[in-house]
Amino acid sequence: MTSPAGRPLDPAGRYFAVLDQLWPANVVCGAELDTVFAADEVAAAWQDVCTANPVARSRLGVPADGPPFLVGDPAVSCDFRPSAGALEAVIADEQRTRFDVAAGPLVRCRYLAGDGGSVVLVTGHHAVLDGRGGYVLLQQLAGVLAGAGPPAQRPLPPGLQDGIRPGLRWPQDRRPALGLLREMAGRRQQAGPLDAVALDPAPPPSSAAREPAVSLHRFNEDATRALLARARATGASGHGIISAAWLQAVHELIGDGRPAHHLSLTTPADLRARLDPPVPADVAGMFASMVGTSHVVGDGDLGDLARGVSRQVQAAVDRGEGELFFALARADTMALDGRGAATLRTAIEAAPQTIAVSNTGRLPAGSDPAWVRRVWFVFGPSPNQLLFVSATTYRDRLTLAAAVDRARLPADAADRLVTSAVRRLAAAAAE
Repeated sequence: MTSPAGRPLDPAGRYFAVLDQLWPANVVCGAELDTVFAADEVAAAWQDVCTANPVARSRLGVPADGPPFLVGDPAVSCDFRPSAGALEAVIADEQRTRFDVAAGPLVRCRYLAGDGGSVVLVTGHHAVLDGRGGYVLLQQLAGVLAGAGPPAQRPLPPGLQDGIRPGLRWPQDRRPALGLLREMAGRRQQAGPLDAVALDPAPPPSSAAREPAVSLHRFNEDATRALLARARATGASGHGIISAAWLQAVHELIGDGRPAHHLSLTTPADLRARLDPPVPADVAGMFASMVGTSHVVGDGDLGDLARGVSRQVQAAVDRGEGELFFALARADTMALDGRGAATLRTAIEAAPQTIAVSNTGRLPAGSDPAWVRRVWFVFGPSPNQLLFVSATTYRDRLTLAAAVDRARLPADAADRLVTSAVRRLAAAAAE
């Protein structure tokens, strides 16, 4: 029976709760600060954030006779700890450290202080938090540290399934979704088989222990503006030109001498604007799904590929492909008793190899203190994803967070892939 203080998980939340049974489904949201605080100051500020925002002290209820639900529980203690060491290593540790979903909390805060600067990490179980939701918590924390006082009390974010605008392809009628699936299959067949990165030796089964590795790549204001201007000049989006660089890097990594390869791109699409009434931008929650597109990639002009990527992704979203996951999700495949995990494992292992590039985009600084320098987030790849790249622009500063699983993509291959993509973007910004 659902707690009076809770709400059922929406399909996206249930998907990531099931995914977490296979591989940790954690999203790490980071803020780089041009100042340093005492650890006890940050701990007290995080306590204020937890008191005001039930997402930060949430847990999952999994009743035997009903769907799983999210509850903001005042009895759940806040999770804060100062950390030390290399930032990328701490992020990787946060990615692989699971949450106790029944006991909570499903969000934790870590603080790394350095010489003249520091980093705040807010890590959340992806069933309850996405990158933008994590940014809300970081903003609240920065406000308290800046002396604004405790943030206003908030309710749990609304459930996704109860306010969908009419006309979208949702479970009320599965026929449009099935028709769209047939159209997509026809387009894939016409385009031909996808190419994959062949690794020698072959990676271990997906059940092997993960070895997450993260690298952060920072562009200054001038380079960020120049890169986005280059995208606009070619008729592309920022997401399009960033995705194009990673696609070309994968083409280069394959290295079999062929002039072009047919590759897959996965784009997380934010659907919160499609709720009725719309969900305010400052509400923490998980409202994303996946859009898949395929592209023939060679060593041609980056702008031309970026324009094609942008158009294909937008066309997929317009067709309703962002809603397909929700339209096809069923309670039996999203069960948290092990059946859902077995079904999901089979589906992911059978899925084509792809790269995932997020469309977090530009985060508004609003009233954030001037000492908040950068904001970004990291999510680890599933076994069919060669890597997961998140691109976040804050104060006109682009940060790319590239996450790989080195149990599946060896360090030398991952380094070549990342170096190639970042080099292409830097060159585009310099043109």
